[in-house]
Amino acid sequence: YMPAHIKLQPLGSPAPRLHFLDDAGGATGKVWIGYLGDHLPNTRTNLGPTPLSEALP
Repeated sequence: YMPAHIKLQPLGSPAPRLHFLDDAGGATGKVWIGYLGDHLPNTRTNLGPTPLSEALP
């Protein structure tokens, strides 16, 4: 679970997001990237999941 995220595009919707875990001061000394891409669907947005047929190349 990576609750920390930043919006990569200031305008528009859905704006891409970068989800990360900052462990720079912890055991690994790293910042872990968990997800980079379109805004993920959640219970607070009106965006539904992308059908699998559209998500595959």
